[in-house]
Order: sequence, then structure tokens, then C-alpha cells
Amino acid sequence: MVACTAGRLQHRSIQGKVSTAEAHARGTLVACSLLQVDILNTEAHNARLAETLKLLDDELREKLAAIEKYELEIKRRNDEIERKTRDIDVLNRR
Repeated sequence: MVACTAGRLQHRSIQGKVSTAEAHARGTLVACSLLQVDILNTEAHNARLAETLKLLDDELREKLAAIEKYELEIKRRNDEIERKTRDIDVLNRR
């Protein structure tokens, strides 16, 4: 009878350890699942950021091209003004 009681105690002890291990395993699986969700959310967010970056880069490229065009036009007009100013100076000297 003592052996039977000792066997039951050992059995309960093992069941407790198994239950603890199973609970720990479930907790680990839940943590892994949460990490997977975080990974998917982060990847989706990164994809949206990459798309936004591309749009902003394209917009910046367009604006830089427009600025370059305006600067060339300003230079052309300044050259024209300088030429006309020289022509006027020549006429004023006569």
C-alpha cells in the first residue's frame, strides 16, 4: 500500500510537470503567433512606407526638373537684359 501511494504521488508529480511543460509550450506558441502578427504588420507598414517614399522621390524629381527649367529661363532672361542694357549704353553714348 505504501508503494501504491508512493507511485500515485510520483504519478501526480509527473502529471504536474507535464501540465507545467504543456502550459509553457502553449505560452511559447502564443508568443510565436504574436511575433508572426507583428512581423506581418511590420512588413505591410514597410511596404506602405516604401510606396510613399517612391511617390515622394518621384515628386521631388519632378520639382527639381521644374526648378532647373526655371533657373535656365531666368539665366536666359538675364542674358537678354544684359544684352539690351549694352545696346542701350551704346545708343546713349552716340
